[in-house]
Amino acid sequence: MNAEKIVITGTGALCAVGDSLNATWNSLLNKKSGIRNISAFDASNFSCNIAAEIIDFDLERAGDFKQRKRLDRSAMFALAVAEEAIENSGLLSHINDSSRIGIFWASGNGGITTADAGTMNFGMSKNQNAFNPFFQSNVLIDTAASRIAQKFGLKGPNITTVSACASGNTALITAQAYMLAGWCDVALVGGSEAAISPSVVGGFSSMKVLSTRNNDPHLAGIPFSSSRDGFVIGEGAAAMILEKESFAQSRHAKAKAYFKGGVNSNDGGHITSPDKEGKGASTCISQAIQLSGLVPDDIDAVYAHGTSTILGDASEYNAYNCVFGESLKYLPIVASKGMTGHLLGASASLEAVLSVEMISQKTILPINANYLPDGNMLNPSLFLFEKGTEMEIRNVLNHASGFGGQHATTIFSAI
Repeated sequence: MNAEKIVITGTGALCAVGDSLNATWNSLLNKKSGIRNISAFDASNFSCNIAAEIIDFDLERAGDFKQRKRLDRSAMFALAVAEEAIENSGLLSHINDSSRIGIFWASGNGGITTADAGTMNFGMSKNQNAFNPFFQSNVLIDTAASRIAQKFGLKGPNITTVSACASGNTALITAQAYMLAGWCDVALVGGSEAAISPSVVGGFSSMKVLSTRNNDPHLAGIPFSSSRDGFVIGEGAAAMILEKESFAQSRHAKAKAYFKGGVNSNDGGHITSPDKEGKGASTCISQAIQLSGLVPDDIDAVYAHGTSTILGDASEYNAYNCVFGESLKYLPIVASKGMTGHLLGASASLEAVLSVEMISQKTILPINANYLPDGNMLNPSLFLFEKGTEMEIRNVLNHASGFGGQHATTIFSAI
């Protein structure tokens, strides 16, 4: 297998705190929260009726009116961030063979908002016409990747990865494997999610894993905090352009960072509850560091999964403690879901892009506002960085976990 280095040349992001990567970055530096009362549907009868919704999305970013009628919200987000990443990379003007450009996309729920709306309309009307002709194509989880390929004429490998909330990192790992196997020179990698819908909010509410701080949204979703009471669903998308270093150099593209690689694994245990000691996660993290040719002390920052669930955060912290030991006290841990919400299958995609941005900007993003130390996780690194901090960053580790015992860890390095 060719061990050529892989670089990142373009990035894009969209979430409740920003309509672009730059806007998202600046909002997070200023600890801006996107969590508010749900407006997408009436959630007043649910135990959780807050989420991190994208308000005032510019629909024209997804095409003209006729095209938008045929798109699920998650696909609209995907098209917007794909275009941002491609434009930032300057890639399209250097395409000679589009069959050498792959798309590796992530989502956990695909077109769930379309599915919910169609099903509810049918329930009320009992009429076949409640389902529009594009219903089936829009609910498929691979629709976003197909729409991106269609818009930009990309004819290479087209893969959608689904590994619950670890899907975004799994897409990166899959893309690297395809590139190193020689099946493509460039990969558009990312994820999108638009799952603020009755079935998803209702389902998670019934599991009692969502925050119920409906009257204090700014206090909801506080990773690793003693006051955490569950996560908050968010929506959005993120994307990056991966290129073989030789290909990027041939077109004189500026690289933002290296993608060193990653590993995914499974607990092989409970379908929703994580291993209390974080054994599966720690193994995944250790293997990713080793695969990247690094040792734990080479990691300068961790972009944590940090969902704000009681069990999940404790398990994740135990995994980091197992891998990094005493060094964890001085290792910056970034967790932003208390501001962006939890983008589910696209969460790791967003946090991977932000990991690259930390390297590029030489700045550690701050920990969430309203953080209160947990007696079981008394770690200086969790509250030392209360504001954006300038720092030379060589390597960032991005970890994600998901239902089904899923884990996926990726590592990014400075050029």
